[in-house]
Amino acid sequence: MNRLQKKFDEIAEKAWALRKEGNYEEAIKLIMPFAEKGLPVAQHCIATFYYYGEGVTEDFNKASEWLQKAADQEFSESLSMLGHQNLYGVGIPKNISKAIDLLIRAVNKSNGYACYILGKHYQFDYAKCDYFRASGYYVMGINLDNKDCMRARADMHFSAKEFKEALSLYVKASELGCVKSTFNAATMFEKGLGFETDLKLAFLLYKSASEAGDFMALHNLGTFYYSGKYVEKDKKKAFNCYLKAANEGVALSQHCIGLMYLNGDICQDLDVSLAWFNRALERGCMDSEQYINEIKLIKNKNYIEH
Repeated sequence: MNRLQKKFDEIAEKAWALRKEGNYEEAIKLIMPFAEKGLPVAQHCIATFYYYGEGVTEDFNKASEWLQKAADQEFSESLSMLGHQNLYGVGIPKNISKAIDLLIRAVNKSNGYACYILGKHYQFDYAKCDYFRASGYYVMGINLDNKDCMRARADMHFSAKEFKEALSLYVKASELGCVKSTFNAATMFEKGLGFETDLKLAFLLYKSASEAGDFMALHNLGTFYYSGKYVEKDKKKAFNCYLKAANEGVALSQHCIGLMYLNGDICQDLDVSLAWFNRALERGCMDSEQYINEIKLIKNKNYIEH
């Protein structure tokens, strides 16, 4: 197997490059012979091609079969991925007892992601809710530098109003690339939870999160520009932030654009304002309903007067 692994290592870089380029078929051709010879890392790779439908038709059953081959050899990533698939029934029937067994085996192989999945299971399985056990798995994952475990444990601290502990873990997870944690840390610095209020740091963290694709962070940047909080007040920049977030479905941004058209911050247009408020209401922003009614009253009054 060591000789087979060495040969695989020689082609691995080329295979990853092909996959990154989207040339999945050629990547599969390189990897498949090693999978068929029983190399677990190659079997895991083939499983992921089937799981995500890359170069082949998406097939969760075939993915499961390849994951099982690698898991039988105690390959950590396959143990955790197959455990996840069984726990949630992703394309295969749920099998919670099998999932737990697989995930514990993965944890014993120091797999941080398996710690996260088990933590979530025990935290949110309302039939067998066990916060103590959930926390234990999160802590194990934190010790393995798993950012998801850091964020999940931080969420637990936050819910318990243990803000310093929460902020510390959000910052650590953010440094490892957890965008949600970056957003949460920004919110805490903005509101002074767990630390003194630091608007500069909050702004920079929102900016970082927005650049990584968090549209609620982009909305909050808009609020900074609109109110002149830390940065110079700039309603055009605020509008641009809101518009980008609104087009991604952020209801609060849609509501704020409605307000800007209602108040004439860019230009006053009741019809456009009404359209944005309606979109926000459809997305669950109940505050928009009041303004919808107000605009209708204004429009009816104008119609009667003319």
